[in-house]
Amino acid sequence: MMMLRYALTGLLLMPLAATAQIVIDDFPFPRGTGPFAQYNTDNLDGTNTTVINTLVGQSGANQTYDLTTIDYEDLFTGQYALTDGAVGPGAATEPLDQATLTLALPFNLEEEGNMYEGIIYDYVLETANTNYNLGGIFEGTFNGGPIEFSTTRTPNGDPEFVFPMMMGSMWSGAFTETTMLGGSTFSTDITMEYEVDGWGSMLVPDIEEPVEVLRVKITETRTVAGFDFSTVCYELRANALVEAVFCEGDFDKNPTAYVTILNATATDAASEPSASSLTLEAVYPNPVHEHAALRYNLPEAGAVTLTVYDVLGKAVMTLVEQVQGAGAHEVVAETRDLAPGVYVVRLQADGAQQTRAFTVVR
Repeated sequence: MMMLRYALTGLLLMPLAATAQIVIDDFPFPRGTGPFAQYNTDNLDGTNTTVINTLVGQSGANQTYDLTTIDYEDLFTGQYALTDGAVGPGAATEPLDQATLTLALPFNLEEEGNMYEGIIYDYVLETANTNYNLGGIFEGTFNGGPIEFSTTRTPNGDPEFVFPMMMGSMWSGAFTETTMLGGSTFSTDITMEYEVDGWGSMLVPDIEEPVEVLRVKITETRTVAGFDFSTVCYELRANALVEAVFCEGDFDKNPTAYVTILNATATDAASEPSASSLTLEAVYPNPVHEHAALRYNLPEAGAVTLTVYDVLGKAVMTLVEQVQGAGAHEVVAETRDLAPGVYVVRLQADGAQQTRAFTVVR
């Protein structure tokens, strides 16, 4: 699945009451659409490296993984869509066309002065007891211009999930990963080794109660020009829409500490209209047949633009382009002339922006 990177500030791990080990026996994402939030920071300092080293050492039973004191720099919110079968741009691309699940996430990231906006599609093949990640496609814009890149994994994909998953579970996989960007193609042989080496409770932002998790140790080895480069990461997995990842180091063995959280419940709180925040609520209904309601809140009066984009980053509909007063607003988007597919609506006002994704069906 798609991962965004995090770093930690110092924290004191306090024991919680003893809990029982969980067993994960199914893919934790439910079909349909729903809110998600991704917290991100790349602030790597000595303290963060120390904390990551502490987390890395937390194997074994009944651990507590406290991620609530992380110094997050970014919070991305939006709507995920999980659909049966291969849909979107990978539907006609081998081996992505073999997928039994497609996960679509709207994505926007500003990094070192560069802006990426668009949708990431992940393609998953479900078998009797294993979910294989076949690869993914990003379609959108880079600094306003269209961009697309894809990753495919052959012959079988990456066996990310094996069920039932419990303490002591071990599995592995090998595949060739091919990345296409513009007219360039890059291929790398990769071996993945998975081991569930710990379990316990995870504390994350915006969720009051601890989340029971399994810790999966993931060793990734890439073969480049006859040389092997390895990294070890740890993923905290739950029977819920929450996950976290942190790594010992990158392929050069540098201490690249990061933590990732995907938290589908945080958007509910983040989306509550506030007099002090720019807010674009989830598109309703979603999927959309002929028209959809778009509700948003402006913290102050000013110029407002509300635009709908297709997956290539092309503006297909401008709903609002005027000065509006502070407070709540609602616009109805007529979608009967739009082709079926995934779209992104972007709200811009006073130098800030919010995005939401929706799917048009017939």
